[in-house]
Amino acid sequence: MPGHFLWITWIDREGIIVSSRFSLSEHLPLVLVLLLVLQRFDHRQWGEISELTRKDHSVPLHPVNADGTLCEGEVGVIFHPEDKVHSGWSLLGRATTVVGASSERDEGGAPIEEREVYNMGDNFAGTAVDGGFEDAETGGAGALGGEDGAQSASDQARNAYRKARDNITKLHNLILKISWPEKSRIPEWEIVARAQKLGETDELIRGHVPEVKFGRNFDEYSTHHVRNFLKLHDKQTGTRTLRLVVMNRLRPIHDLEGGQLWVAFWQCFRCTLSPHTVSQPPLT
Repeated sequence: MPGHFLWITWIDREGIIVSSRFSLSEHLPLVLVLLLVLQRFDHRQWGEISELTRKDHSVPLHPVNADGTLCEGEVGVIFHPEDKVHSGWSLLGRATTVVGASSERDEGGAPIEEREVYNMGDNFAGTAVDGGFEDAETGGAGALGGEDGAQSASDQARNAYRKARDNITKLHNLILKISWPEKSRIPEWEIVARAQKLGETDELIRGHVPEVKFGRNFDEYSTHHVRNFLKLHDKQTGTRTLRLVVMNRLRPIHDLEGGQLWVAFWQCFRCTLSPHTVSQPPLT
């Protein structure tokens, strides 16, 4: 009878695996075995990443050496899911997500005290209303006196926003990058170490390279496990693995204005003209 067929589908960051169809009535023992197997799956087998679902939001990572290798020891890094810097959730691909983070120990080795994140809502001088800003104290930009009042309220709101951003950046002085790159992709800590080495003799690179402080590949979540089990080695399109990278947190360039914005933009532009980063001579 129609509608009594079943397919098993597996979806992960590398792609989709679909079984051949089988009949619920003709293969009833197989269906019962499948249900018993699924019943015994633990949280990790259902796709939950236990290292990222702990209540204390702490994940163990390896410190990065100056030569771009990982130390054998581990350091706990606290990440803050509510402090989202970038999000790219998807079923397939890298699905890169970046959140604020902080080390469990400061540079002196003493535990960092628990502190509340700066509440932007309680300290924001104004709120956006129809493209303008409504001053929280005076009850509106118009109450400050026409165009000058609107400009003043806008400046107050912008300053309050930056102050809130600065406070959050101080509390969460690191960022945690969570992604699923192809296993063959060179990790960030090796690339940055190479760039820093080049920067020792290239002034266009020196001072423009981020610092990778911690990192780790979680191979236990790699997409190759199920494909090896199903003997699909020859059909792999690119094994992906879970990779966590921690770097110092920088202020975004769009927070700058005027001369500061131009200087930062020009430095980024000149950095791309380095003979180490292009195949042609720099422009004159």
